[in-house]
Formats: sequence, C-alpha cells, structure tokens
Amino acid sequence: MRVFFTFMLFSTLAASNVRAEVAVYSMHIGVNTPPSGYELPRLHYADDDAARFYSFFSPMARRSILATVLDADSQRRFSDLAEKCLVPTEENLNRALKKMADEMAADRKDGKKVVFYFSYSGHGVRDQDGTFLALFGGGLRGQWLESQVMNLPADFIHIFIDACHSQGVLESRGVISKEASASSRKLTDRERTPVFNLDLLERFPNVGAMLAATSDSESHEWSRLQSGVFTHEVLSAIAGAADVNNDGAVSYSEVAAFIASANRFIKDPRASIGFVYEPPAIDRNTPLVSLVWFLDPAFLEGIPAGLGHFYLETDDGIRLVDAHPAPRSNIRILLPVHKRIWVRSGDIEASFQSRPDEVTSFASLEYRKADSFASRGSISDAFRKGFFAAAFGVDYYLGYVDQKGETGVPFRTPLQVHEFSESQSKIPAAACLVTSGVSLGSTVLFAYLAWDAKKDFDATNFQKPAQEAKDRMVLYQALAIGSGLVTAGLAVVSWLLWPERSLSIGPGPGGMDSAGLSFGFAF
Repeated sequence: MRVFFTFMLFSTLAASNVRAEVAVYSMHIGVNTPPSGYELPRLHYADDDAARFYSFFSPMARRSILATVLDADSQRRFSDLAEKCLVPTEENLNRALKKMADEMAADRKDGKKVVFYFSYSGHGVRDQDGTFLALFGGGLRGQWLESQVMNLPADFIHIFIDACHSQGVLESRGVISKEASASSRKLTDRERTPVFNLDLLERFPNVGAMLAATSDSESHEWSRLQSGVFTHEVLSAIAGAADVNNDGAVSYSEVAAFIASANRFIKDPRASIGFVYEPPAIDRNTPLVSLVWFLDPAFLEGIPAGLGHFYLETDDGIRLVDAHPAPRSNIRILLPVHKRIWVRSGDIEASFQSRPDEVTSFASLEYRKADSFASRGSISDAFRKGFFAAAFGVDYYLGYVDQKGETGVPFRTPLQVHEFSESQSKIPAAACLVTSGVSLGSTVLFAYLAWDAKKDFDATNFQKPAQEAKDRMVLYQALAIGSGLVTAGLAVVSWLLWPERSLSIGPGPGGMDSAGLSFGFAF
C-alpha cells in the first residue's frame, strides 16, 4: 500500500483565470506517402507524429484537427483516432482553417487570447519552384502557409515542421539544393543563422517556428521511438522536461537547449539531428506551452537526477517522453490521463495509472528489473548510445543561451529538495512520526485543560479557587507549549530521516501564476 501525504497552499483562482482567458486551436498533418514523381521512400511514422501532436494538444484545445491517414499499425496504437482523421488534401485543410478562423475571431472579440499550433510531418522536397511539403494529391508551399496559417486571427501562432528541407517553406533561398543522402552533413551554425533573416516571418511578428533541419529519412525516423526523432524531442520538451526554471511554461529557448542537449553525444553524423527555430518577434519568451492551459492534468514529479536517462511510455507502446535531468533539476512531466504509464531507465521499470488532476511522486513507485533492448543497425546503435546521454538542467541551458546570444527565460529559483533511496529503512522515521502523533494528542489535551482552567478562573470571585485555577492554567499552558515544540521537532526529524521525501517552496502547480509551499513523504 502506498500513501502520499502532501500539504500545499497555492492560488488556484489565478490559474483558472489564465486557462479561461486562453483559447487554443491546433492542426496536425502527417503524410507517409512520398509525392508523385519523386523516388523517395515511404515514411513509417509521419502519421504517428501527427497523432501524437494531436493527442498532446487536443485536451486543451477548443478545436483540434488531425489530418492524416493512419496505417494499420498506427490505428492499433491510436485506436480512438482513426474516426477523427481528415484526409490531408489542400481543399480539406482550407475548409477546416476557414471554420477555425471564424471561431478565433469570435474568441478575440470576447477578449480571449488566441493561440494556434500547426504541425506537419512528412516529406519536404526541393524543385525548380522552391520547397513544398507533400500532401495527398499536391503539396504545401510557403505561399499557402502565409495565406492560410500566418494570417489567422490569432495572438500567437506556433509552427512545427518535421520534414526534409523544412526551412525552405519559410525562406526564399536556402543552403540545401536537393534531397540529401544518408551521408548528409549537419548544418553549421553559420549556415543556419541566415535561414530566418527573411521577410516572411518578419512580416508576422506573432508567428514562431521550430523546424527540423535533418536531410535524411533514416535519421528522420527511429523505429524504437515509432516517431520522427525531432518530433519526439519537441514533445518531450513541451511536456515539461525542458522547463528549466520551473515556472510551468516552456519557451522556445528552453526547447532548443533541451534538443541540443539530447543530441549532444550522438557521434554518428548520419544520426545527428539538426534543427532551426525562431520565436515570435513580438515576445521571444512567450511560452510554447503553459501547463495551466490544461484542464485536470496528470503529472509525474520528483524525478531524481541520479536516475540518468529515462523514458515514459503507455501500455499500448506510445513513447511519450525521454529526458535526462541534471542535478538540482525538479522537472514535472505532463501525462495523458486514464493511461497506464511505464517509467523505464536502464534495467529498471515501474508503472502507475495516471488520473485527472493528480500528481504522482517518483519516489512512491515500485521498481523491478526490466529486459533491455537489442540495437538495430548502426544508426540505431548511434542513437542508443548517444540519445539523451547528456544531462539537461540550469547550467546547460544558461551556457546554451549565452552561446546563441538568445533571450533566456527568467529564473525565480525556489528552494527544492528531492531525495530518492531504495535501501534506507523507514523504521526510525516511522517511530518518530508515531511519537510525534502521540505528542500532538498531548498538546491538544493540555491546551484544552488550560482553556478549561481559564474558564474556572474567570467564573470565581474567591481568592483561593481563583489562585488554584490560575496555577492549573499556567501549568497546562506550559505543558501544551512544550509538547507542541516536541511535536514539531519530531515531525522535522521524521521528515529528515524519511528515505522518500520532498520539499518545495516557490511557484505552485500553476507556475508563475500561483505560489505555494508543499512538503511530503511516502509510505
């Protein structure tokens, strides 16, 4: 039996107001099929990428569109989504966006902040007219993104594209001229720098973009993730693993530093994941995601840095998050609700059921030995050895933004301690806790007797009974204060001795919009 006690004071009203004032919309496109006339391989997981983006954003969205054709394997993994899919043709996308635009305009008229997310996974192709993203029966070019997406009546628009040459749809001239082979090189910082110095994004200061710069489908997808690698890293980041300042919101710079850290030790250049990003010019620290926008979320927290690289997946095999927290990190991971979640790291694993509006403590989980996976080829081996090998935390983030000259997120550093031990006995701590409970009962009893003696003192006008009542009142007051101090001291000692404990003083679960104090221990 596991019991977790927590005492928390925080402002839920502020978080509720923030959620009510934001209207989220999203569209997610995934196309496995290569465009007609091009000798390109069929992708395996672009449909899964779109389904994963949809599954992440739809719980907080007023309207969310999934435009993909799920293959047989994906329909088994995402059994509830096939009936919600829209065939990704330009006509269908235009019709859906027109309906969204009308609803967005109504929300803005009502004074709501409107945020729109657009994601695409599939083939990006260069031709004589520039770059296009493959659709069924056609393709999307920069002109379409400008007219149909960037002109939507939204306060902020965030674009994610996981495709070869994805930056080409937002630039007039690029550094890559054709689809590259498996031996293609990683873009240098110098080559990436001018990619976004273009009129298209400059004309839309409320639009930000985060794009894969990988030029090879073998490193674009990884069978172990059943996903595009870039998409998986983005989703891991915005689920909370990149929230380096613990404010409940994840910015572009946090996601970028997180992805850079995740790929830092991947040695094989074929497996290297390149990306480019540009936050909205109007506010470079605007959150890509704020966790207060989710209604009744589930979280996993208190993950110790000593765990190293870990990942979370569901019972149906959907890999949700990979992360490698650095010392002093205190990440909180957003989870899908009503799912059996598996936590795996090295050769240990644990599982738990996620429930709405519930926080699961890492220290409360029960662990067992898990079977390891064999590698599948050279690129898979490069990923396996280097993927999330570097720890991500405050130090790495600050070094990253300093190197890039980026605007970093503000830090309101709380005092946070999270401890995890598999071997330390709970018996001494439990004994102190029980004794503290007995002492607390004594405190209450002495306080009552002191109050009763005061009543007797107030009720008599005779000197001797009054003096006796006063003496009893002073005695019981002293005993109540003394036993109260003993109760507090034993409680502190019990907490210090407890092998699974946590203390957090700082922003509450609503992030910067709430504040609080929490402490706890688990049986």
